[in-house]
Amino acid sequence: MNPVSLGATRRLHGDMGQKMKRPFLTATVAALIVGLTLAGCPETPFGVGGGNTSGEAYGVALVGGYAYVADSAAGLQIIDVSHPAAPIRVGGYNTSGDAHAVAVAGGYTYVADSAAGLQIIDVSNPAAPVRVGGYNTSGSAHAVAV
Repeated sequence: MNPVSLGATRRLHGDMGQKMKRPFLTATVAALIVGLTLAGCPETPFGVGGGNTSGEAYGVALVGGYAYVADSAAGLQIIDVSHPAAPIRVGGYNTSGDAHAVAVAGGYTYVADSAAGLQIIDVSNPAAPVRVGGYNTSGSAHAVAV
């Protein structure tokens, strides 16, 4: 895979950027771990499971019973959440930068890896992810969408 830059945009810097990133992540993780789709009582969600990653979780994408976590210096972590009460880490890939965001499409994860740019990882086998490409952005990559 050979990604090509189609353009760029500035991100928020400093204190405001840090304050805005955390609430979004908290809401995303809450939607993942907390039972928000409870049939009789969605206004009173409760925790059903959870766990710690080896890094600092900055982003998460949920696809097909797996949570793909952008885990800062620990890279990409893949967690089986098909049983929310007992999530299990099934694989990971230690990227060369600090993973800040992740998107998943077509058996690949796209990781915004800070100073290491964009990393593309084949996760068709979640237990054995393989880096298949990347793009060295002109600055730090902190967000990604596909």
